[in-house]
Amino acid sequence: MGVKAEPAAERYETDFGLSGVTEGFVFARCDSAEDALALIVARLDADDAEHFVDWSRMDDMDQDQRKVYGWDVFHDDWGYIAELRQDLRALLDSRLPDDELAEVWSAATGGAWRPEAHGMSVRDWLRRIDETCAGRTPRKELGRRPGPYHGFWRPQPEGEMRNRAVAEIRRSGAALGRVAAPLERVAGDVNADLGYRLYLRAMKASSVPVDLDQYDRYQDLGCRFGHPLRLGHDGLRVLWPRFDATDVVRPRMEGVFIGLPWLGGTTDEDVRSALADRPGDVPGSDAYVALEDSLRLLQSPLSDETLGLLWRETSDRGDHADRLAADPRGALRRIAGLCVERLREIDPGFTPDILPARIERADEVLRMLDGRLPEPTADALTAVVTSVDPDLGQRFHTRILDERAKW
Repeated sequence: MGVKAEPAAERYETDFGLSGVTEGFVFARCDSAEDALALIVARLDADDAEHFVDWSRMDDMDQDQRKVYGWDVFHDDWGYIAELRQDLRALLDSRLPDDELAEVWSAATGGAWRPEAHGMSVRDWLRRIDETCAGRTPRKELGRRPGPYHGFWRPQPEGEMRNRAVAEIRRSGAALGRVAAPLERVAGDVNADLGYRLYLRAMKASSVPVDLDQYDRYQDLGCRFGHPLRLGHDGLRVLWPRFDATDVVRPRMEGVFIGLPWLGGTTDEDVRSALADRPGDVPGSDAYVALEDSLRLLQSPLSDETLGLLWRETSDRGDHADRLAADPRGALRRIAGLCVERLREIDPGFTPDILPARIERADEVLRMLDGRLPEPTADALTAVVTSVDPDLGQRFHTRILDERAKW
């Protein structure tokens, strides 16, 4: 049984291995070692269930095609157990004393379940988890065993990653207290990736405040380790700025790919989904930009015909787009209401107070417009740039070019 030579982000959306297992203890009640072991088994079962076989891919193939693509064979796949056992063996084979391992386990689980209270050392407990994993049979996956990873990610120099992980733990030493030194030793002497993941678990379990610079370092370090983005995001107590702190928030956003032109749909469900925060987003920032866009268009002198044209140009063509274009201001009011709904989840007392647009950028943006666009579309974009908001006009322009490239 070996661990696949690819980043964990290829296989998981959030925490994994031993650190992923410890997360479950924070929210669970375990009255015995059997309860605790059942929690781990449930985690392994859940991972097996997530990796279902898509038989529909076989249905469209004849026998020769199945043979070519390898869909007529099965292979063993250990799933979550591979990373979990690798983490367990690293700790069990290490020279860390039992009392330091106990500190690390307690910090990662928020002190929710201590093996010592049930008559065993942490090493004995880790061995029991490993034995449980060893007793499970691999799942059978349809198709040939995956080949080598060919993505862009590459393992980083081991010494550099070890030093960076240890440096992050040291920065949090005062907040973490006595567990900081054992975590340093896990990252520095045992395995940098495992030590860093257990450190993040301890930060989350203890609700240690994390500032923006620290959060950004976590995201960068996680990318270098090949971690899923959510591993360095979910559960952290980040000291986010307010969504309307424009000077801080906007530089963190994805340039022209934000706001009203990029909602991706205009049903209530589409809008709420588009306004959901992603790792790295200041909570509510997308909703605030979309609200600015909607209110500026509602208050603008643009005709309903011009607004309707923008709807058609930036959404999937069809009956739905036509219905929105028939009442564009009604659609804008509804979207603005959904944005306010999201922002009041963050600040119940929020009242819209949109800052004036920076019209001084108008000439700069006008020079960027593609001269090959049809005249009505070009005129609509010019009107947005000169009488509503140059930044919004630039984002509409980018989205329209993106949509037209699909034709």
